Order: sequence, then structure tokens, then C-alpha cells
Amino acid sequence: MVLCGNSLIVAAITCSSGLRTPTYFFLVNLSVLDVVCSCTMVPKLLEILVAGKKSISYGGCMAQRFFLLSSVVGEVLFFAAMAYDHDMAICWLLHYGSMMSPRVCAALAGAVWGVSTLGAGANSCLMLRLTCRGPNVVDHFCEIAPLLPLFSSTCVNGIMAVVTSSLLNVLLTMVSYGFIISTILRFVQLRGSGEPSPPARPTSSW
Repeated sequence: MVLCGNSLIVAAITCSSGLRTPTYFFLVNLSVLDVVCSCTMVPKLLEILVAGKKSISYGGCMAQRFFLLSSVVGEVLFFAAMAYDHDMAICWLLHYGSMMSPRVCAALAGAVWGVSTLGAGANSCLMLRLTCRGPNVVDHFCEIAPLLPLFSSTCVNGIMAVVTSSLLNVLLTMVSYGFIISTILRFVQLRGSGEPSPPARPTSSW
């Protein structure tokens, strides 16, 4: 269902010229990351449920953790990028076409993919340097919360995970929507004073 649904989203956006806008471009990237996230967890889950094989190698666990962390961080950062797109559309109406050009959107997408991959890679490298103090039983998938208690000196990994997956995304999203709320309040004040309303949001396609 995940593969089918996200494939239909990608195909619809790719084939429709009316959907070739920054918002739908970021939505395509979100669909790809959703597929990566699901393919990281579901195959092993099916193996556990169907075959009853409840073991995973150390390397396999670290690989699952890397792809899961990178895809989740990428998804939340793309939400922040979409908030930035909304900010540009509302606060910079007349410059939206140039400020969210295909080159800018590609640069934003590349930055998100790069930050999520490098962040997950650095966190995984720090995890590999730690010593497992046992037990070697993971109550869930090989993700941050179940794995950190199994290792010693996990403070750096925990802080890095919070910064990359939560704090950065929250700050970026809050800043974008802060500008949006400020602009909307200013529009309301202008409308109440009898001045002309701002033009509607421009629609631009690539």
C-alpha cells in the first residue's frame, strides 16, 4: 500500500503540468522518503511475523537505524522546507516566482537530503564507537530510543539526535510560520484601515 500510494503520487505530479510547483516538488521528495522509511522497517517486520526469525545482525541493526534516522530527519526537514515555501508565497508575493525558482527548490532539496544523510551517518559512526553493555535485546526496531540504553556514554548521540531530528526542524518551522502570522496580521490591519487588499497568491509552474 505504501509503495502503491506513493508511486501514484509521484506519477500524478510528474505527469501533470499543473502540479509542477514547489509545493508538489517537495511532496514528491516526501513520498520517496516515505518509501525508504517503510522499506527499512517492513521487510524485517514481515520476517519476524511470518518466519518467526527474531534476530538481526549487528551490522543489519546499524544499517536499519541509519536509513530509518535519515528518512525521518529528511521528512521533518522537508516539512520545514514546505513551511518556507508558504512563507515566500505569503510574505513575498511579487517575488515568489524568482525566490522559489526550480534552482532554489533543487538546492533546498539537495540540502535536506545532504543534512539528513550526513546527520544520520555521523550519529551512526558515534554509535559504532560505543561499547554495548547488554543485554542485546531490542524491544522495537533498531532506532535511537531502544538502542541508547544498551550502550555506555550515549550523551553525545542523544544530543545529536535531538538537534538533527527535532530542534532544527522546530526552529525553522516556527520562524517561517512566525513571518506568515505577522504578515497576515498586517494584512488584516490594512484591510481594517480601508487600504486596498494585497494581490492573491501567484501561481507559477516550471
